[in-house]
Amino acid sequence: RSARSFDRFVFIDADRASCFELESIVLSEFHEIRHKISVVCNDANTALSEYIGEVDWTSTRALVFLDPFGLEVGWDLITRVAETGACDVWYLFPLGGVIRMMTNDGQVPDIWRARLDSVFGTKKWYEEFYRPSVQLSLFNQEDSRMLKVASTNHVVDFIRERLNSTFPAVSNAGILRNSKGAPLFALVLGVSNPSVAARKAALRIANHLVKDLNQ
Repeated sequence: RSARSFDRFVFIDADRASCFELESIVLSEFHEIRHKISVVCNDANTALSEYIGEVDWTSTRALVFLDPFGLEVGWDLITRVAETGACDVWYLFPLGGVIRMMTNDGQVPDIWRARLDSVFGTKKWYEEFYRPSVQLSLFNQEDSRMLKVASTNHVVDFIRERLNSTFPAVSNAGILRNSKGAPLFALVLGVSNPSVAARKAALRIANHLVKDLNQ
């Protein structure tokens, strides 16, 4: 039988110019299905949360793609998506931005700490990615400082662990890097469907797709 297409497409962007461009593309290139497409110009944390609250998830399923600007997606939104039991989410996790915010000496500015707390949904990231490093000072006194131990794989494992605490199943992660090999994003799928069969099918497809990103 033929595959069923999506009944509706919702694009959310906080930037007004980007929304205008999206609407222009829809009108010029997708006019045949424009009645299925909505462009919402708002912050995704607000707009997607409102959308989730308006839908009857007992009879609806959705696939969400989160491509955040910086570290703007809060954990509350991730939790709301998972709680529907009907929304699977591809999360383009801002790996590079997170690692950059974790200063090497452990002196993370309060505003950065708050942002990382929101992204991870917990304050425990600090004890996960920092260890005491005791050194002798010039006068042979112990100088206890914090040492950053946040490798790429360590951060990826931690965010997958966090997603596993919310979603019934989580795929492997694909790492997207720049031309110099520095990590930019981790692409990972959170599956909210409680059905074991559905979870297995989704993970099989997702793990196949992200495998190529790690080669």
